[in-house]
Amino acid sequence: MKSLFVFILSLSALCSLSSFAGDGGLASDSEPKLSEHTGVYRGFGPTDDSALKIGEIEMTISNDKVSVRMATGSEIQSIELPVDDFRPMTRAEVESFYPTSTEFTARSFGFKDVSGYPQFLFLRNPSVDQALPARSEFGLVVKTGSMLDALGPTVLLAPSQLEKVSCEQYLGSIEFGITGQNGVIPRLDTEGRTPKKQ
Repeated sequence: MKSLFVFILSLSALCSLSSFAGDGGLASDSEPKLSEHTGVYRGFGPTDDSALKIGEIEMTISNDKVSVRMATGSEIQSIELPVDDFRPMTRAEVESFYPTSTEFTARSFGFKDVSGYPQFLFLRNPSVDQALPARSEFGLVVKTGSMLDALGPTVLLAPSQLEKVSCEQYLGSIEFGITGQNGVIPRLDTEGRTPKKQ
């Protein structure tokens, strides 16, 4: 199975944020919009073509589209989605991301496609651990509503976090913590493959 292919299919059903107190209707001029959160988000997402079952992912949110690129372990897969298809999630939908209420719940907000999935969960003012980047808070989590969610989460750092720590430092900290090695997570700058043979 081509992991981002499923991710792509799920993403095309993306982000209907029904307003924080709202009922899921179409976006109005007064409710939050995904286009207010422009920038480049980078991190990792699930893939079954990688030994660690994750690969580097990059999401660029602009005023009119969301561009996604992912290193699957065998190639780079990409997709573009219109920002106008995204709506705010209700508070209940946001809270459903968490098994129990945590300090993150109140700091979280999200968007989803009018069809329900995928869903984007953002964290306000996410912190960065520069000494051990793998311990940084998430900036953005994506739930696809597909089989990929069972493989693992899609977790990205926000633009503000990437000003303090690079995605390479973040991924390197994760893979070294798991395997004691670097270069085992597929990267975008190595054509979607792992930098070193596994």
